Amino acid sequence: MKVARRFSRSGKGSSGRTDIRSRSTTTRVTIPWMPTVWLVDDEPIQMEKVDDHTLRVFSPKPLGRVLQAFCSNQIARPKHYFARFHPRYNPASTYETFRDSRTSAQLTLQPGVPRISAWRSVHWDRGQRIVYERNPYYRKVDTEGNQLPYADRIEFNVIQDSQVISLNFMTGEIDLFGRYAQTSMYPTLKAGERNGKFKVRVTGPERGLTLYLNWDAPNPALREAFREKLNQIIFHGLLDESGYSLARQSPYFDERLYMLYTEFDPERARTMLAEAGYPD
Repeated sequence: MKVARRFSRSGKGSSGRTDIRSRSTTTRVTIPWMPTVWLVDDEPIQMEKVDDHTLRVFSPKPLGRVLQAFCSNQIARPKHYFARFHPRYNPASTYETFRDSRTSAQLTLQPGVPRISAWRSVHWDRGQRIVYERNPYYRKVDTEGNQLPYADRIEFNVIQDSQVISLNFMTGEIDLFGRYAQTSMYPTLKAGERNGKFKVRVTGPERGLTLYLNWDAPNPALREAFREKLNQIIFHGLLDESGYSLARQSPYFDERLYMLYTEFDPERARTMLAEAGYPD
Protein backbone atom coordinates (compact mmCIF):
# COMPACT_ATOMS: atom_id res chain seq x y z
CA MET A 1 0.00 0.00 0.00
CA LYS A 2 1.27 3.49 -0.84
CA VAL A 3 -0.18 6.67 0.62
CA ALA A 4 0.91 10.21 -0.14
CA ARG A 5 -0.08 12.70 2.55
CA ARG A 6 0.15 16.35 1.58
CA PHE A 7 0.27 18.95 4.34
CA SER A 8 -1.28 22.14 2.98
CA ARG A 9 0.21 25.52 3.77
CA SER A 10 -3.08 26.54 5.38
CA GLY A 11 -2.92 23.52 7.69
CA LYS A 12 -0.22 24.91 9.93
CA GLY A 13 0.22 23.91 13.51
CA SER A 14 -0.39 26.40 16.29
CA SER A 15 3.24 27.51 15.99
CA GLY A 16 2.70 28.44 12.34
CA ARG A 17 5.08 25.83 10.88
CA THR A 18 4.26 23.16 8.31
CA ASP A 19 7.58 22.00 6.89
CA ILE A 20 8.59 18.34 6.96
CA ARG A 21 12.20 17.84 8.00
CA SER A 22 14.20 14.64 7.65
CA ARG A 23 17.90 13.87 7.57
CA SER A 24 17.50 11.02 5.10
CA THR A 25 14.70 9.50 3.06
CA THR A 26 16.38 6.10 2.91
CA THR A 27 17.56 5.53 6.48
CA ARG A 28 15.54 2.83 8.20
CA VAL A 29 15.28 3.16 11.94
CA THR A 30 14.08 0.36 14.21
CA ILE A 31 12.79 1.63 17.54
CA PRO A 32 11.55 -0.92 20.12
CA TRP A 33 8.89 1.44 21.46
CA MET A 34 7.63 2.71 18.11
CA PRO A 35 3.83 3.25 18.18
CA THR A 36 2.00 0.27 16.71
CA VAL A 37 0.21 2.47 14.17
CA TRP A 38 3.53 2.72 12.30
CA LEU A 39 4.19 -1.06 12.41
CA VAL A 40 3.20 -3.89 10.06
CA ASP A 41 3.99 -7.41 11.26
CA ASP A 42 6.13 -5.80 13.98
CA GLU A 43 8.24 -4.01 11.36
CA PRO A 44 8.26 -0.21 10.87
CA ILE A 45 6.61 1.08 7.72
CA GLN A 46 8.69 3.26 5.40
CA MET A 47 8.25 6.99 4.90
CA GLU A 48 9.72 9.21 2.23
CA LYS A 49 9.87 12.99 2.14
CA VAL A 50 8.71 14.18 -1.28
CA ASP A 51 8.86 17.91 -0.57
CA ASP A 52 8.34 20.28 2.34
CA HIS A 53 4.61 19.54 2.36
CA THR A 54 4.32 15.94 1.17
CA LEU A 55 5.14 12.68 2.92
CA ARG A 56 4.85 9.34 1.10
CA VAL A 57 4.15 6.24 3.20
CA PHE A 58 4.88 2.68 2.03
CA SER A 59 3.33 -0.42 3.60
CA PRO A 60 3.43 -4.06 2.44
CA LYS A 61 -0.18 -4.52 3.56
CA PRO A 62 -3.34 -2.39 3.76
CA LEU A 63 -3.00 -0.07 6.72
CA GLY A 64 -6.09 2.08 7.14
CA ARG A 65 -4.97 3.19 10.59
CA VAL A 66 -2.30 5.37 8.98
CA LEU A 67 -4.98 7.61 7.50
CA GLN A 68 -6.54 7.96 10.93
CA ALA A 69 -3.15 8.71 12.46
CA PHE A 70 -2.57 11.51 9.97
CA CYS A 71 -5.80 13.11 11.16
CA SER A 72 -4.74 13.06 14.80
CA ASN A 73 -3.54 16.13 16.63
CA GLN A 74 0.12 15.17 16.58
CA ILE A 75 1.39 12.86 13.86
CA ALA A 76 4.92 13.20 15.24
CA ARG A 77 6.68 15.35 17.79
CA PRO A 78 7.64 18.73 16.27
CA LYS A 79 11.43 18.92 16.36
CA HIS A 80 11.63 22.72 16.54
CA TYR A 81 9.87 22.54 19.92
CA PHE A 82 10.92 19.24 21.50
CA ALA A 83 14.61 19.32 20.51
CA ARG A 84 15.29 21.55 23.50
CA PHE A 85 14.36 18.66 25.82
CA HIS A 86 16.51 16.01 24.08
CA PRO A 87 20.15 15.55 25.20
CA ARG A 88 21.28 15.01 21.60
CA TYR A 89 20.39 18.62 20.80
CA ASN A 90 20.64 20.11 24.29
CA PRO A 91 23.52 18.72 26.41
CA ALA A 92 22.00 20.29 29.51
CA SER A 93 18.90 18.12 29.18
CA THR A 94 18.38 14.43 30.01
CA TYR A 95 16.37 11.56 28.60
CA GLU A 96 14.18 11.72 31.71
CA THR A 97 13.40 15.36 30.90
CA PHE A 98 12.61 14.40 27.31
CA ARG A 99 10.30 11.62 28.52
CA ASP A 100 8.50 13.92 30.94
CA SER A 101 7.98 16.54 28.23
CA ARG A 102 5.88 14.11 26.19
CA THR A 103 3.33 12.88 28.73
CA SER A 104 -0.35 13.10 27.81
CA ALA A 105 -0.80 16.00 30.22
CA GLN A 106 2.14 17.93 28.77
CA LEU A 107 1.04 17.40 25.17
CA THR A 108 -2.52 18.47 25.93
CA LEU A 109 -2.14 21.16 28.58
CA GLN A 110 1.34 22.67 28.35
CA PRO A 111 1.27 26.13 26.72
CA GLY A 112 3.48 26.41 23.65
CA VAL A 113 3.22 22.80 22.46
CA PRO A 114 2.42 22.95 18.71
CA ARG A 115 -1.00 21.56 17.84
CA ILE A 116 -3.11 21.20 14.69
CA SER A 117 -6.39 20.92 16.60
CA ALA A 118 -8.93 23.69 17.09
CA TRP A 119 -7.60 24.77 20.47
CA ARG A 120 -4.20 25.49 21.98
CA SER A 121 -3.34 25.83 25.64
CA VAL A 122 -2.20 29.30 26.75
CA HIS A 123 -2.36 28.91 30.53
CA TRP A 124 -2.13 25.93 32.88
CA ASP A 125 -2.17 25.95 36.66
CA ARG A 126 -1.88 22.28 37.51
CA GLY A 127 -4.96 21.10 39.37
CA GLN A 128 -6.54 24.57 39.30
CA ARG A 129 -7.15 26.22 35.94
CA ILE A 130 -6.68 25.63 32.20
CA VAL A 131 -7.20 28.23 29.48
CA TYR A 132 -7.45 27.45 25.76
CA GLU A 133 -7.54 29.88 22.85
CA ARG A 134 -8.59 29.15 19.28
CA ASN A 135 -5.82 27.99 16.97
CA PRO A 136 -5.45 30.78 14.35
CA TYR A 137 -4.08 28.24 11.86
CA TYR A 138 -6.88 25.68 12.27
CA ARG A 139 -7.76 24.20 8.89
CA LYS A 140 -11.54 23.73 9.16
CA VAL A 141 -14.19 26.22 8.05
CA ASP A 142 -17.99 26.21 8.11
CA THR A 143 -20.26 26.17 5.05
CA GLU A 144 -19.94 29.96 4.77
CA GLY A 145 -16.16 29.85 4.76
CA ASN A 146 -15.75 31.13 8.32
CA GLN A 147 -12.80 29.62 10.12
CA LEU A 148 -13.61 27.38 13.06
CA PRO A 149 -13.91 27.34 16.00
CA TYR A 150 -16.24 30.28 16.59
CA ALA A 151 -15.29 30.91 20.23
CA ASP A 152 -12.01 32.69 20.93
CA ARG A 153 -11.35 31.38 24.41
CA ILE A 154 -12.40 28.61 26.80
CA GLU A 155 -11.57 28.52 30.49
CA PHE A 156 -11.69 25.41 32.67
CA ASN A 157 -11.65 25.65 36.45
CA VAL A 158 -10.55 22.39 38.04
CA ILE A 159 -12.71 21.58 41.07
CA GLN A 160 -11.88 18.47 43.04
CA ASP A 161 -15.05 18.29 45.17
CA SER A 162 -18.19 17.09 43.38
CA GLN A 163 -20.41 18.91 45.88
CA VAL A 164 -18.67 22.19 45.08
CA ILE A 165 -19.25 21.52 41.37
CA SER A 166 -22.98 21.08 42.01
CA LEU A 167 -23.24 24.23 44.12
CA ASN A 168 -21.25 26.35 41.65
CA PHE A 169 -23.51 25.19 38.84
CA MET A 170 -26.65 25.98 40.83
CA THR A 171 -25.41 29.49 41.64
CA GLY A 172 -24.45 30.20 38.03
CA GLU A 173 -20.67 30.23 38.54
CA ILE A 174 -20.30 27.32 36.07
CA ASP A 175 -21.90 27.43 32.63
CA LEU A 176 -21.40 23.78 31.74
CA PHE A 177 -20.12 20.59 33.29
CA GLY A 178 -20.37 17.07 31.97
CA ARG A 179 -17.34 14.89 32.48
CA TYR A 180 -17.68 15.01 36.25
CA ALA A 181 -21.45 14.73 36.39
CA GLN A 182 -22.46 11.94 38.75
CA THR A 183 -25.77 10.30 39.50
CA SER A 184 -25.22 11.13 43.18
CA MET A 185 -25.64 14.82 42.22
CA TYR A 186 -29.15 14.22 40.88
CA PRO A 187 -31.14 14.77 44.12
CA THR A 188 -29.32 18.04 44.87
CA LEU A 189 -29.66 19.39 41.34
CA LYS A 190 -33.28 18.29 41.11
CA ALA A 191 -34.07 20.13 44.33
CA GLY A 192 -32.37 23.23 42.92
CA GLU A 193 -34.83 23.39 40.03
CA ARG A 194 -37.13 25.41 42.29
CA ASN A 195 -34.97 28.47 41.71
CA GLY A 196 -35.96 28.38 38.04
CA LYS A 197 -32.43 28.80 36.66
CA PHE A 198 -32.12 25.33 35.14
CA LYS A 199 -33.97 22.08 34.46
CA VAL A 200 -32.68 18.57 35.17
CA ARG A 201 -33.65 15.70 32.91
CA VAL A 202 -32.54 12.10 32.71
CA THR A 203 -31.86 11.41 29.03
CA GLY A 204 -30.69 8.45 27.01
CA PRO A 205 -30.19 5.69 26.43
CA GLU A 206 -26.52 6.37 25.95
CA ARG A 207 -23.31 4.48 26.47
CA GLY A 208 -22.71 4.19 30.19
CA LEU A 209 -20.35 2.73 32.71
CA THR A 210 -19.37 -0.92 32.42
CA LEU A 211 -18.19 -2.70 35.56
CA TYR A 212 -16.16 -5.90 35.24
CA LEU A 213 -16.87 -7.22 38.70
CA ASN A 214 -14.77 -10.15 39.92
CA TRP A 215 -13.47 -10.65 36.40
CA ASP A 216 -10.84 -13.16 37.54
CA ALA A 217 -13.08 -15.01 39.98
CA PRO A 218 -12.94 -18.76 39.25
CA ASN A 219 -16.67 -19.06 39.90
CA PRO A 220 -18.72 -16.93 37.44
CA ALA A 221 -21.67 -17.07 39.84
CA LEU A 222 -19.96 -14.37 41.91
CA ARG A 223 -20.20 -11.93 39.02
CA GLU A 224 -23.82 -12.75 38.26
CA ALA A 225 -24.90 -12.46 41.90
CA PHE A 226 -23.45 -8.99 42.37
CA ARG A 227 -24.64 -7.61 39.03
CA GLU A 228 -28.22 -7.74 40.20
CA LYS A 229 -27.62 -5.22 42.98
CA LEU A 230 -25.36 -2.70 41.27
CA ASN A 231 -28.01 -0.35 39.92
CA GLN A 232 -29.78 0.00 43.27
CA ILE A 233 -26.58 0.38 45.31
CA ILE A 234 -24.42 2.56 43.04
CA PHE A 235 -26.81 4.40 40.74
CA HIS A 236 -29.76 4.96 43.10
CA GLY A 237 -32.06 3.19 40.67
CA LEU A 238 -31.84 6.06 38.16
CA LEU A 239 -30.27 4.17 35.27
CA ASP A 240 -31.50 1.38 33.05
CA GLU A 241 -29.57 -1.81 33.63
CA SER A 242 -28.36 -3.68 30.61
CA GLY A 243 -25.87 -6.29 29.63
CA TYR A 244 -22.78 -5.38 27.66
CA SER A 245 -24.76 -4.81 24.49
CA LEU A 246 -25.73 -2.27 21.87
CA ALA A 247 -28.47 0.23 22.73
CA ARG A 248 -32.05 -0.08 21.53
CA GLN A 249 -31.63 2.46 18.74
CA SER A 250 -28.92 0.34 17.09
CA PRO A 251 -29.96 -1.79 14.09
CA TYR A 252 -27.99 -4.63 15.71
CA PHE A 253 -29.88 -4.44 19.01
CA ASP A 254 -30.47 -7.80 20.69
CA GLU A 255 -33.08 -7.88 23.48
CA ARG A 256 -31.70 -11.04 25.09
CA LEU A 257 -28.16 -9.69 25.37
CA TYR A 258 -29.41 -6.29 26.46
CA MET A 259 -31.32 -7.75 29.40
CA LEU A 260 -28.74 -10.36 30.36
CA TYR A 261 -27.96 -10.38 34.12
CA THR A 262 -30.20 -7.38 34.85
CA GLU A 263 -32.89 -9.01 36.99
CA PHE A 264 -33.04 -7.64 40.55
CA ASP A 265 -33.62 -10.67 42.77
CA PRO A 266 -31.88 -10.40 46.18
CA GLU A 267 -33.00 -13.86 47.29
CA ARG A 268 -31.59 -15.49 44.18
CA ALA A 269 -28.35 -13.54 44.62
CA ARG A 270 -28.00 -14.74 48.21
CA THR A 271 -28.62 -18.32 47.11
CA MET A 272 -25.98 -18.06 44.40
CA LEU A 273 -23.43 -16.61 46.83
CA ALA A 274 -24.15 -19.35 49.35
CA GLU A 275 -23.67 -22.01 46.68
CA ALA A 276 -20.37 -20.36 45.72
CA GLY A 277 -19.15 -20.64 49.31
CA TYR A 278 -20.15 -17.22 50.67
CA PRO A 279 -23.23 -17.90 52.83
CA ASP A 280 -23.03 -14.58 54.68
